Amino acid sequence: MSQMRRQDEVDLYAALRLAAADYRDADGNRGNGYWGGAAVVTGLLCGLGINEKRGYYLLMKWSAKGWIDFGMWAWGGWFTAEAPEGLSR
Repeated sequence: MSQMRRQDEVDLYAALRLAAADYRDADGNRGNGYWGGAAVVTGLLCGLGINEKRGYYLLMKWSAKGWIDFGMWAWGGWFTAEAPEGLSR
């Protein structure tokens, strides 16, 4: 049975996936699923019209599912191998 998701969750997940695919460190190396830091996440939230508390809730939800990991700071995380490529409603 498929879980119903709000469109903002689907949109943020897709935007973070794109950010992770585009991320390069200072030496030009790929980030292995890392999407950048707080500026990336807050910029995406603002651009998508998602409240920061809602964004934080979604990051915690995905972390609990094992889709993302972030060490000690949720705004600067990365996708795990278990993360789906995308979400649907």
